[in-house]
Amino acid sequence: MPIRMSAEEALETSRGNPDRMYPKPGRNEERIRPFVEPGLRPGFSFGMDSKFFAAGSCFARNIEKALRFIGADVLSSPVNLPCPPSYQPAMNLFHKYTVHSILNELRWAFSPNRPAAEDLLIEAKPGEYADLQLTSGLTAPLAEAAALRNRFNDTFKAAREADVLVITLGLVECWYDCDLRVYLNAPPTPRMIKAAPGRFEFHVLGYDDIYATLEELYALLQANCPKQPKMLFTVSPVPLIATFRSEDVLVANCYSKSVQRAALDAFVERHEVDYFPSYEMVVYSDMHHAWADNDYRHPRQEIVDRIMAKVLLAYAGESREQALLDARGRATAYINARDFKGVAEAIRPFAERYGYENDDLMMLYGRALSHLGDRAEAARVFRAIAERGGEHAPKAGEMADFQESRIAKNGATAAAAGSARDRAMEVIASLRERIGDDPTLDELESFVSAAGEAPALNPEKAAKVNAELRARDLIKSRKYADALAFAEEALGQWPDSESLAWSRAVSLRLTGAHRAALDQFLDIAGRETNISKLASRNAILTAGKMDDPDLLASIRARHDRMFPGDDFA
Repeated sequence: MPIRMSAEEALETSRGNPDRMYPKPGRNEERIRPFVEPGLRPGFSFGMDSKFFAAGSCFARNIEKALRFIGADVLSSPVNLPCPPSYQPAMNLFHKYTVHSILNELRWAFSPNRPAAEDLLIEAKPGEYADLQLTSGLTAPLAEAAALRNRFNDTFKAAREADVLVITLGLVECWYDCDLRVYLNAPPTPRMIKAAPGRFEFHVLGYDDIYATLEELYALLQANCPKQPKMLFTVSPVPLIATFRSEDVLVANCYSKSVQRAALDAFVERHEVDYFPSYEMVVYSDMHHAWADNDYRHPRQEIVDRIMAKVLLAYAGESREQALLDARGRATAYINARDFKGVAEAIRPFAERYGYENDDLMMLYGRALSHLGDRAEAARVFRAIAERGGEHAPKAGEMADFQESRIAKNGATAAAAGSARDRAMEVIASLRERIGDDPTLDELESFVSAAGEAPALNPEKAAKVNAELRARDLIKSRKYADALAFAEEALGQWPDSESLAWSRAVSLRLTGAHRAALDQFLDIAGRETNISKLASRNAILTAGKMDDPDLLASIRARHDRMFPGDDFA
C-alpha cells in the first residue's frame, strides 16, 4: 500500500522532520553514539497506571521484565502458571514466534467454542504428547498436556482487561498442520513428520499474508476488548536461529524482518495504532551494547530497558518509573563496558531527584564509585543497601565491609608513613644540632618533606600503570582491535611492560593474528618472570589453532625443556 503525496507536501513534510538526515560524524552523531536514539512519533498517550499485555516472541518477555521492574501492572505471561516440572521455566512457554500463533491464542481465548485441547496435541512417543502451539521439545501424558493447554490459553483472556497491548512480531518461517488446518508455533520433530507423511507443511510468509493476519488480529481485538486498548507494535530484533530454506540464514533473516517491518508500516498507516522502533534500536547499536555475551541473537536486558524508557517518556511523559528504567539501562550498559564514570553520571541525576533507595540501581552505583576510587562513598551506599534488608542486603553488606577494610588499611598505611616521616625529621634535626648546617642535610630534609606531600606514584609510573589497566579494560570490553592498537602504541613508550606485552599477545590471538600472537607469547615466556609458564602455555594453545603439527610439536618440546614436570603440554 504505497504512500503518495504531492511534491509540495513532501517538501513540507521533510522540512518539518527534525530527524530526516542520517547521522554522520559531526552531525547528529549523538543519535547513534553511544546508544541509538531514533525519534518516536506517538499517535496517542497512556498513563503509568495502565494495565499492559504483551504477546509475541521472546523479546516480548524482555519487555515484560522491564515493565515489571518499575512496578507496572503486567497482565501477560503470569509467572505462577502451574505446569509439569519438565515445562519449567513456565515463562518460556509464552513465546509466540509468528503473527499466526499470536492470533491463534487470542482467537481461542476469546471464543466460547475453542478447539478441544486434546485435538491440538500430537503424540510424540507412546503415551507422551506435545503441544506444538507451545514447543516441540517437551511432552507429557495426554491428560496433563491437555490441562496445561487450557490453563495456558486462559491466560490470554487477560488481554480484555488491558489498557495497552504490545505485540512483537518474530519470524516468517512457519509450520502448518494440514489435518488441523492451523499454523503451529513450533516445528514438528522429524519423528512426527515420519509418523504422519503429508500432514505438515513449511511456509514462508509473504507481505500479503502478514498484512491480512494483522488486520484479522486487529479486528479480533477491537471486537473483544471492551476497553479499546492502545496498541503498540514492533518487530523483534531476535534473528532466526536457523533457516529451513536453502539460502544463508543471514539472508533469510533479513527477509524475515524486512517483510514484517514493511507490512507493519502499511498496517500502522491505516489504523490508530503505533509502531515503536525496538528493532532499529538494537540492530543499529554497537553489538557489545546490544547483544548478550557469547550470543548474537538475544538482546541484553539493559537495551530493552532503554527502549521501554524511551517509549514511556514519549507516551506517558516524565515519571520516576521512566527515569528509573532509563538509568538502569544506561548504567548497566556502561558497567559492562567498564566505563565507571558513565555509570555514575547515568545514576546520579536520578538519585539526586528521586532518592537513593532503589537497591538494584544503588548496587551499580556502589560498584562504580569503588572503581573510581571513592571508597568512602561506596561504603556508605553499600551499607545503606544492607541496612534496608532487601534482596541485595547480604552482598551489599560484604561489599560495605570490604570497602571499609580497604579504607582502614589505607589509613593505617598513611599513618605508618606519617610516623616514619616524623621520625626521619627528628633524626635530621638531631644531626643539625651536632654538625650544624650542611648541604646534604638540606637535600635530605627536602626529600623527606616532598615524600610527605606527594606519596603517590611518580607521573611516569602512574601513566604506565594507567596504560596497562586501559589495555586490559579494552580486552574485557571485547574491543580487541582497539586493545591491540593501544597496547602496541603504549609498548613504544614502555617496551619492558610485561602487562602491555600480554595484552598485545591476547589481542592478537583474539583478532586472528595467531603467528604474531605466538611470537609475543614466546617472547614473554623467555623473560623468566612469574608469568613465563602461563605465557608458554598460551603459546601452545595458540600454535594449536594454526594447523601446523610440526610447529605445535616444537612449541610443546620447548615448554617441556623450560618447565619440566608441567603436564600442561
